[in-house]
Order: sequence, then structure tokens, then C-alpha cells
Amino acid sequence: TDAWKVLYLQSDDTFQQKLPGLRQRILEAVRQVDKSNWRLFDNVDHVNIRVVEYHQMDEYGELADPRHYDLNSLLTMDIMLSEDGSFEGGDLQTEEVDGTLKKHEFRQGDALIFVSHKYHCVDRVRSGRR
Repeated sequence: TDAWKVLYLQSDDTFQQKLPGLRQRILEAVRQVDKSNWRLFDNVDHVNIRVVEYHQMDEYGELADPRHYDLNSLLTMDIMLSEDGSFEGGDLQTEEVDGTLKKHEFRQGDALIFVSHKYHCVDRVRSGRR
């Protein structure tokens, strides 16, 4: 919809060529969080970024399906790029073991890393741009 747009930055190696330093920092953060939590990469020499998506959500934008997950990836990282207070709503939520949805509030520059098969969604943006 017009309220939610996605730009795929991994196409033609754009992300790797234009932002190699950021790519390396992301890979290092993913490895560190994995080592502290799941140890999925313990016996893996090479970790790759499968997809890089830049999401823009305006008022009424949402990922409403609470059973959404990221197929064909091991870990997902969400980085908040929006300025604090620039939108209302739009909370990233994950389904927890007890079946409830947990809202993750994070500020500009914060990252949330979770296993990709974990169900997640984004509630409706009520105002502003996320």
C-alpha cells in the first residue's frame, strides 16, 4: 500500500558496496548476540546478510499479521532509524512463549535481534512516519 513501502537494498550488492562499514558492524553485532543467546553460528566460518529491507510506514501502515516470520534466515535484526517522537503507534511486537504479543519500544539507533522463525508484526502507525 501507499502507507507502507519497502526498498530492498541488497539488490546488485548495493548495501555491501555503499555501506561496507555499517555492514561489518551489523555482522559483528549479530555474531555477538548469537554467541550470548543461541549459538547458531558456533561452527560457521562465514555469515552473510541475506536481505536488507528499508521500510517506510506512514499513517495507517502496518504489518498486521501476528504470525509473520522471516523465511530462509536464521536471525533477524531490526534497526530503528526514525527520530524519537516522529511517529505514534508502529510498535514492533513478537509472539512470546505464552502466546502473548510483546511490544518492543526502541529508540533511534537501537537494534533488536531475534531468531527469524519468531512470529512478529508491527502495529498500525497512528501518525507520522516510521
